[in-house]
Amino acid sequence: EEYDMAGSKYCATRIGSQLSGVVIGEPTELNVIVAHKGVVRLSLTSRGISGHSSMPHHFQNAIYPMARTVTTVKEFADELTQRPAHPKLGTETLSVTIVNGGYQINIIPESCQAQIDWRILPGRTPRACRDELAQYLADKITESIEVELLNAYEPMDTPPDHDLVKALLTAAQKTGAQSTTQAVAYATDASAFNTLSVPTPIFGPGQPNKAHTRDEYIEIDQLEKGLFAYKSFLENAGRL
Repeated sequence: EEYDMAGSKYCATRIGSQLSGVVIGEPTELNVIVAHKGVVRLSLTSRGISGHSSMPHHFQNAIYPMARTVTTVKEFADELTQRPAHPKLGTETLSVTIVNGGYQINIIPESCQAQIDWRILPGRTPRACRDELAQYLADKITESIEVELLNAYEPMDTPPDHDLVKALLTAAQKTGAQSTTQAVAYATDASAFNTLSVPTPIFGPGQPNKAHTRDEYIEIDQLEKGLFAYKSFLENAGRL
């Protein structure tokens, strides 16, 4: 449900034409999230020729070009932080999060893989990002590196003055919450509705920093305020 957003993608495909807006339920402490980054996940692969490690000069070790590639990716990531920032989301970030190469200590590895998590800004497309990094590596590294797009989630940017956002703020403030509009770095199911060009604010009770923790929970007070806020919002949704 969450990692691949299968349910939201299905909903967007089946009833997307009927939607004028979508409220994404996530723990926001009853603040309204109006923008978040997208995600591009890439796999890099270097190829070599395997053989016995007692004669390394007869073979090609795939780890060495990947080591140079990872260093070059770090340079690219540093460049991203020097680009113009989004007013709410800041700059893009990119991290190498997995590296795998070799399977036995006395065998020269014939392949090495690295995986990248790239948080992109609104206005960017996953395919264009993949192509940009592939070209950057081709310009910097002599060896051929395969760059594969694994999966991607689109960024979200909803106008903070949209009536749907205002209605959520009003509903939250009726509970006594000091709700505001905010932007976050993580992605949500709002990504699945990006192509529909409808507002997709994120709103719900609970603390964001408790999500995905071992002892994830929601305080009863937040739960009750969330119930009241959703009820108030839905009762007035027909006026939007």
